Amino acid sequence: MLLSKRTNLRQYSALIAVLLELLLIDLGSGLTMPVLPLYAHSLGAGIALTGTIVGTIGISRMLTDLPAGYLANKISRRKLLCASPLLILAAAIISAATHSYWLLIPARLLEGAGAALVNTITMITLADLVANKPNRGRIMSLYQSVRRGGNGIGPLLGGVLADILSFRAVYVIYAILAFASFIWASVSIRDAGGMSNRGHKPGQEGEKRELARFLHTAGFILISAMAFTFFFGRVASRRLIIPMLGQQTLGLSASVIGLSLTLATGINLLTLFFLGNLPDRIGARPVVYISGFLSAAALAFYALSNSLALFVLASLLWGFCSGFGGPARNIFLMDITPRGLYSMAVGVYRTVSDTGFVLGPFVLGLIGAAAGFKTALYAAASLFILVSVIFFYSASRRETVSD
Repeated sequence: MLLSKRTNLRQYSALIAVLLELLLIDLGSGLTMPVLPLYAHSLGAGIALTGTIVGTIGISRMLTDLPAGYLANKISRRKLLCASPLLILAAAIISAATHSYWLLIPARLLEGAGAALVNTITMITLADLVANKPNRGRIMSLYQSVRRGGNGIGPLLGGVLADILSFRAVYVIYAILAFASFIWASVSIRDAGGMSNRGHKPGQEGEKRELARFLHTAGFILISAMAFTFFFGRVASRRLIIPMLGQQTLGLSASVIGLSLTLATGINLLTLFFLGNLPDRIGARPVVYISGFLSAAALAFYALSNSLALFVLASLLWGFCSGFGGPARNIFLMDITPRGLYSMAVGVYRTVSDTGFVLGPFVLGLIGAAAGFKTALYAAASLFILVSVIFFYSASRRETVSD
């Protein structure tokens, strides 16, 4: 009993250490959310090129996710979690110092590598920490709350700082937060309770064949498609289309746009608090497709906004509908993945989702430039509906077969 309590204490200590590192990184990333497209535009980038700059981070993430999943079983996870803030620090310094929008591209590539490393390793570590726990939904909601909190407070602060100081000042503060995250990870994270990769030997006989079979299962393909859609639609809309719509169509300032995104995150956090255990109560599968349908509705509502009041209401709806989807997708992936394959499966899963991160800003940026921002939002909403319908049909068919 005493040993079990000590083990749980080590696990929760590791959980807190990792979450605080993520909070600092996500807070810094959130600062730049309403600023980056405006900063790139101020340096001379057009709308389509601005979308490319926003989406460049996804290329690096996409290329780093799979190696990160492999390295999780080869190198100390503590070392990997300490390395990621240094990459982000370098990216923030380059962004703060540049006078050309072209240098934002390598900066975003560095930032993406750091983000992919910390995101993938954290997801693998959390899976180890919450395995077989009855409150997985609540714990994963805590993880999601920390991420949303950092990304939510950040836009408000970033918008205000941009209005009061400058776009560059936002990236200086981002660099400070990345350095603080590195210091915190160095002194607080230990190889224990999910931090260690001992006990698993990647590449053992038959594992590659088993992984290949799993990656072709309907469950993995569908949850990866849902993740792709959320990254394609959510990231591109929140980081590019919505800020540009607010500024160029509604005439909103960076601080007002940041405030609306922060309000969305506030509702998001409330949803996670009150509905965070929904996957534990009704299962992860229905929560996944419900959040997809609601996200489509929120994007359509943004497109219909023609005033500040409607823009804010759309943000509140967006915050609610995206509040419980993330934990459910992660839990669904945990449920269907054999434990020995989880590290590599997460690498593939995040590679697929980050492909949406890459394509979303680029494709929706092109649509926005050619047909308007509202059309881009409708296109993203249509993709949400399509994939959610397929996921719902698959769930209904599975239940019928089970009956």
